[in-house]
Amino acid sequence: MNQRLVSIIFALALICVPVSLLAEVKLGYVNVAVLLDSSPQAKQAKAALEKEFAPKEAELRAGEEKIKALQEAFSKDAMLLSEEQRNRKELDLKSRMREFKNELEATQDDFKTRQRQLMDGIRKEIVEAVSTFAKAEQYDLIVYDGAIYASEAIDVTEAVLKTLSSR
Repeated sequence: MNQRLVSIIFALALICVPVSLLAEVKLGYVNVAVLLDSSPQAKQAKAALEKEFAPKEAELRAGEEKIKALQEAFSKDAMLLSEEQRNRKELDLKSRMREFKNELEATQDDFKTRQRQLMDGIRKEIVEAVSTFAKAEQYDLIVYDGAIYASEAIDVTEAVLKTLSSR
């Protein structure tokens, strides 16, 4: 009986130890999506990206309008043209549309590549800001994205955003 009582007390002690250790651990949660959207660095990168690609976007819009105008003109004049002229204009229109599509896809690829480059730099800054914040505030663990639930009590996103803003 004594041995059984000792075993029960030992088992309870093992169960209680981790709970008491957790009470001393300082945890935090960061919503990286908010930081990627709201940080000054992210806003600056988005503005720079828009500025960098604005001329190309305007050029593409103008090209699209030109193709639409050519399509409308072809539709109106198709019945008045000879078969040879119609075929030649149709081939020219298809060629222009293909060139426009290729240019659009290339621009989209360039945009995505540049966006990825900028966001990679911002993610590094976020990691550095979270580390700086965690060390300054003596956090033991800060998690992000993988959390299914995080109470507002441990959400340190706004505090990290302030750290990013001060950089």
